[in-house]
Amino acid sequence: NTFGFLFSGSGNRNPFNTPGITNISSNGKIDSSLITTNDNLYKNRRYNTNLNYKYEDTLGNELNVDVDYTYFKNTNITNLSTDYLDQANTKYNYTANDLDVATKINIYAVKADYIKQLKKVNAKIETGFKLSNVTTNNNLFATSLKGTAMKADTGRSNQFNYKENIYAAYANFGRQIKKFEYQIGIRLENSVVKGISVDLRNTKINNPDTNYINIFPTAFLSYKLNDKNMFVLSYSKRINRPDYQSLNPFETIYDIYTAEKGNPFLKPQYTNNFEIKYTYRYALNIALGYNHTKD
Repeated sequence: NTFGFLFSGSGNRNPFNTPGITNISSNGKIDSSLITTNDNLYKNRRYNTNLNYKYEDTLGNELNVDVDYTYFKNTNITNLSTDYLDQANTKYNYTANDLDVATKINIYAVKADYIKQLKKVNAKIETGFKLSNVTTNNNLFATSLKGTAMKADTGRSNQFNYKENIYAAYANFGRQIKKFEYQIGIRLENSVVKGISVDLRNTKINNPDTNYINIFPTAFLSYKLNDKNMFVLSYSKRINRPDYQSLNPFETIYDIYTAEKGNPFLKPQYTNNFEIKYTYRYALNIALGYNHTKD
């Protein structure tokens, strides 16, 4: 029996400036320019805490339990200003936009894995489950220059809260029979996702708001011809979720012509992987694979 505790933390403060010049021309002749200054102050903190327990007996049976908590916070303050110059490089207009973005993420997870050795038939069973809860709170407060004063930009200021609960369980069975070794497995996963976006005009968008169940099978078969040559055939189905920033509907402005924002309607993508592989002396691998991804 082994009990463990892990803690790690990190922090970062990164001020940076990205100036830019945009020349606008007609018939090959520059008739106006934009001088952009983009000042940023980016700060973040991250803490990870883990409690773990492991049981292992003399027969090779194992039980592993992990409880994790992760906290992440960042702030990004951006000051974007633009000078408008005419053909004679005379300033005729000026605009300014400020962004204050704050993000907090809390992740809770519990998982357990059990391995049972069946030495009489040269096989083993692996099973386990994982429960995770993710909450993200994102606040964007935008201001823009109106006349001589900076005023709130109701079109871009936004609060986006996102919650994700995942409940998963799996089971694998593997066995070796002479020169053959195979493993089959299945993982069941239920995902509950909810996002709410609210702007300064109190307009709400309830997306995403989904509840779906997935089944992920895996299969593996190997044939060991001799000590030098082995052939492997495998299949698996995987899921790849969009990262949280890609879901965030906030708009980030880089200059008056360039902006970026996330899409809360994004869905996970699913990939079926097929592969046949030849291994020589466990050093040289030649593989032929086919992947099909949808969504």
